Amino acid sequence: MRYFLPLLLALLAAAAPAQTVPPAPPAKAAQQPQQKTAQAPPVSPKHIFFIIPAYNVDYGHKFVPMTSHDKMEEWLEGAHDPIGLSADAVEAALEKSKTDGFCGYGSGMESYGKCYGSALLDANISSFFGDYLFISWLHQDPRYFRLGPQQGFGARVWYSLSRVFITRTDSGGWTFASGATAGTVLAAATSNLYYPQDERNLGHTLSRTYWDLGGTAIFNLEAEFWPDIEHGVSKIF
Repeated sequence: MRYFLPLLLALLAAAAPAQTVPPAPPAKAAQQPQQKTAQAPPVSPKHIFFIIPAYNVDYGHKFVPMTSHDKMEEWLEGAHDPIGLSADAVEAALEKSKTDGFCGYGSGMESYGKCYGSALLDANISSFFGDYLFISWLHQDPRYFRLGPQQGFGARVWYSLSRVFITRTDSGGWTFASGATAGTVLAAATSNLYYPQDERNLGHTLSRTYWDLGGTAIFNLEAEFWPDIEHGVSKIF
């Protein structure tokens, strides 16, 4: 109903003689918010490179705190994203080697299923505790807040990498990402319950922690520069 009156005024202005009716201010006022809304960046890209779930990426420039329920919903969106699950399935298939098969489980579909299931468990344990439960207890925010092109390339790279260990609080400040880091360590340790026997040791646990943190750093870089890449690709095609 809020757009009905401006629309009616615009139609009346168009039907009346041009020399007697000045431009209708209400119609202009109604168009300006619409233009700003159309130009505003999305809060989340949903997917980076059209494949990687990115529901925890925020492209807005105004911090809005999340409730625990919001954090749970965001985690569920990423964990049950069908595109992301399909990409994980393909990745597990590509990890087969001639010596130890799929992720060290051997060859065959059963081993592939174990490899795929292990990868999902790793990701979901890390994200559930690190992106929802621990950060809810600690009043931290799970999102990556994009710095944007108003800063230089080097500053954006440094910002992206530093956000592995620095996160927002629910009050809008910055703090050590203790919740996310604890979730990473817990997931790496818990994986000793289901990984092949020869991979259940301290060395492999530290390696999985390292790769999880490294994956977060790569994700942050992708989240930071994806709009620039997408814009460049759209110009080409």
